[in-house]
Amino acid sequence: MSILSKLGQSKIAKGAAQWMTDNRGLVVAATALPASFLFERARVTRDVLYARFGASPEKHDERVRRVQEQVRAWNASGSNRPMCTARPPWLTMSTRTSTYKKDCNHIEIDLRDILEVDTERMTVRVEPLANMGQISRYLVPMGYALKVMVEMEDLTAGGLCMGLGMETTCHRYGLIQETVVAYEVVTADGTLLRVTQQSDPELFHALPWSHGTLGFLVAIELEIESAKPYVRMKYIPCHSMDELCDKTYALSVADDAPEFLEATIYSKDSGVIQCAWYDDAPADRSK
Repeated sequence: MSILSKLGQSKIAKGAAQWMTDNRGLVVAATALPASFLFERARVTRDVLYARFGASPEKHDERVRRVQEQVRAWNASGSNRPMCTARPPWLTMSTRTSTYKKDCNHIEIDLRDILEVDTERMTVRVEPLANMGQISRYLVPMGYALKVMVEMEDLTAGGLCMGLGMETTCHRYGLIQETVVAYEVVTADGTLLRVTQQSDPELFHALPWSHGTLGFLVAIELEIESAKPYVRMKYIPCHSMDELCDKTYALSVADDAPEFLEATIYSKDSGVIQCAWYDDAPADRSK
């Protein structure tokens, strides 16, 4: 049913719907952008307050046991309804419809803490709902960053590793799941597994892209790298798609490849390649 049908047949309703369609840019700027800004500020404030007052990594094992208990209770009930996380669909970045969880058995997974940083092995262990902004704010003051740090702050480590995560360092490290050292999952019978390349290579390589269909993720261990407080940028204008593609490829496979590499396309004949390297100090603008 079209939006006009839903609004009824009155001339006022039709006119209003048509005006909003014709001026959708203005409508979005006046409503969606302010709402998005306020939601983002609220989310960041929540994350900061949680990190300061609510984080309890020492209770991780207890929270995992609660997940196992819910899964075992589902098995004992004999239910034929599939299980899924209780996280609202509107919080996810997905093409699935918002109603796909309606007929599922919801498993509460309240796992959003950063558990530990191992500076000798250069890894960080996090719960699946820890998001990129939260992880970045934790690691950067210590002088570290994820090898693949996705720029959208509200994306979760679990969603990126079980789905898809890429960023400007992927030419060096691959997708984010290629920096995973270990997955910790609760399987459909309630068993807790720590899955590594050595312990179970088949499951280790099946978990990425599985979107949670093989088990409930309860922790992830990811590789980190040393980070510096600044980045030095270089911009390379390109005037054809062939030029942009050729130069981007050459930079990505070079022995001295930039630490960060990205391209922005403005039209079929113009684009800019952005290269960046970690740096200890801001550029000397007097030169």
